[in-house]
Amino acid sequence: MIPVSNSQKKSIPFAVGRRKKVVVPEVLMRARLRGSDKHKVLEIVWDDATDISGENWVDPSDVESVPARTLSVGYLLTESEHAYTLAALVNASHYAHGITIPKGMVVEVREL
Repeated sequence: MIPVSNSQKKSIPFAVGRRKKVVVPEVLMRARLRGSDKHKVLEIVWDDATDISGENWVDPSDVESVPARTLSVGYLLTESEHAYTLAALVNASHYAHGITIPKGMVVEVREL
């Protein structure tokens, strides 16, 4: 843990819950943001698989064979011959809320 003095703390200007203010050390904010500047931000439009939903049996004539057109935006972690891997959250050393999208399902990729 990085020691932080009161003079290094920065109050974020929004409330969490009813009356609690979030206080984030400025030193940690700078460290977190450093992780994001080494990744491209991509917007990927892709066709996701869909399921046959319903509580009862489904007649085959009622089934639509249409994928769900989906939009994902995130930091590009890796790109291979077969897939893109994006993360929604990035800091200097960790990633969170990631998704791997097979390239065969991709309709369009745009760098933001």
